[in-house]
Amino acid sequence: MKESHSQDRKIDDLKPKMTTLEKLEDIEVTPNQTLITAKLDGEFTLFVYDRDGESYTLNKWGHRRSDFPALNQLVEKMKQTPYGCVEFLCELYAMDEGKPLKLPQFISLIKGENQDLNKIHIAIWDLLSINQKPIAQHFDWKMQEVETWIEGCSHISVVPHLLPRTLQDIRDFWNEYVLGKGYEGLVIRNRNHTY
Repeated sequence: MKESHSQDRKIDDLKPKMTTLEKLEDIEVTPNQTLITAKLDGEFTLFVYDRDGESYTLNKWGHRRSDFPALNQLVEKMKQTPYGCVEFLCELYAMDEGKPLKLPQFISLIKGENQDLNKIHIAIWDLLSINQKPIAQHFDWKMQEVETWIEGCSHISVVPHLLPRTLQDIRDFWNEYVLGKGYEGLVIRNRNHTY
């Protein structure tokens, strides 16, 4: 892995401002507008793809990383698209035996003496721009589009997401991803609020 420090770009303004939701019953589900995504315990990251330049990830502390298995896999997939420049918001996280690991384990794997970069994965949760033009489409459209680009990847995925119709849909999603698969929690976007 190549790592450097970037002073030119900060990504704090790209992270959604979230409010803690005490209980699911407090959310009003609006069909086709409420969106839930599974939350991973990893590192908030911007991925920049540039066909003619450098492709890298950038975290909120300015750590710019390139040349690791998950990133290289994503770059190869992006070369198969017609796009020269693309920016995603994603989570860098660690995975072992099909389950996401906790943040301390991710940090140990990416920075520790026993680096195991094959356990580092990238989960995409927003498509910001294509060829330097912001993408204003609905989240569901963006993620379906990205899923076609990354088909067959072992270390890249779109975060699990759902447009729930009822509160029970959210409970079922919680049971499947948080209780069943070990995700950290849920992110719920409802109108102008993010929980």
